[in-house]
Amino acid sequence: MNVKSWFFAISAAGLLALAPILSDAAPMAGAPSMAQVVHVVACGASAGHPEASYMGPFNKMVLQPALPPMAMIDFFNATSRPISTVEFGLVADGKLLAVVRDVGSFAPNARIMHAYGIAEAAVPPANAMTECVPLRVRYADGTTWMNPSMPAH
Repeated sequence: MNVKSWFFAISAAGLLALAPILSDAAPMAGAPSMAQVVHVVACGASAGHPEASYMGPFNKMVLQPALPPMAMIDFFNATSRPISTVEFGLVADGKLLAVVRDVGSFAPNARIMHAYGIAEAAVPPANAMTECVPLRVRYADGTTWMNPSMPAH
């Protein structure tokens, strides 16, 4: 398993350990709530780490590549329609810090655990109440959903 695969496996395990943080929002009349469109299971952010090298267990130098600051989001498509694009806001203490986009083919009930590069300045403080809020969704048929309760920015 290469370094990127290990990092993803470790990130995924960390995401699974996070408590769910997104509650159902009150829906606008006729519009689905956030949790009815994209349900966020877990959300987290981490600061970047510099490149490091060290003597490995087999007396060979090991290079550990640098890692960028990132947001990690564990979510699933809570609709009955395939989603092609999801944009999330990384929110800390009620303020929008970063926006990330995931593009793919997300089937109904498909669980997705991805990490997204963010700016170092967007990493929330360790004690901040952090959440990942779906901002906009584009369905495979081209229609879109916008969050009726956008976070402050």
